[in-house]
Amino acid sequence: MRARRATTVSAGGVGRRRARRRRVAGRPHGLAGHLYWWALAPFHRLIFGRMPGNVIAAAR
Repeated sequence: MRARRATTVSAGGVGRRRARRRRVAGRPHGLAGHLYWWALAPFHRLIFGRMPGNVIAAAR
């Protein structure tokens, strides 16, 4: 699989917080790659979908 990752940080203005966004995009190759990708997609959404909220809660 070919994957690429991008991270952007936006500076907050007066009274605003900085924001960091991370995006990962992958392109599976072949039938095995697609099967693997779709088999793990629900777990990735479950784990990584909650991650930003958990990080914010831990920082408070």
